[in-house]
Amino acid sequence: MKIAVIGIGKLGGALAYTLLVNHSNNTIVLFEPHGENKVRANGEFWDLLPVANATGNKLLLAPTTPKADVYIVTSGKSRTNVKQKKEELLGLNLGIVCDCLRGASEKAMVYIATNPPKEICKGLERFGIKAKPLRACTDSLRGRDAPRTNRRAFVGKGFTQWTPAFAMVKEIMEGE
Repeated sequence: MKIAVIGIGKLGGALAYTLLVNHSNNTIVLFEPHGENKVRANGEFWDLLPVANATGNKLLLAPTTPKADVYIVTSGKSRTNVKQKKEELLGLNLGIVCDCLRGASEKAMVYIATNPPKEICKGLERFGIKAKPLRACTDSLRGRDAPRTNRRAFVGKGFTQWTPAFAMVKEIMEGE
């Protein structure tokens, strides 16, 4: 399977690593659409290359949106402050996600981790792109039935991208 991770920031890098260590015989393609983040994406590629070689995966760094079976989009702007309206963030990020998916394979599955994911998925439907929000797969990690360590990671300080990356990869691979 060929999986494209679009947006190689904290979450994109964690997703790529998690894909590499949990599954083999896949091609993972990293694509960073924002010029200011291309240096980081290049560094992530070189950091992850030995992991890919050790796990039987192929790792590529693409200059443009690659053709793939699955797209995981993490690229987008973060909320600048708590007063920023959801609609404003949606407008910014829907445009970014649409640009990132230009040239994508039409029959591929698209997963959205960019905020607000549910609304972006609805917006993509207008362009004929069927996408699934990845936020829902981490909700079970936050709930009352979740292990105490997960709740602490999501609610407390020191939150990292590793727990959500694991949950997202699990859902993506089970969905295929």
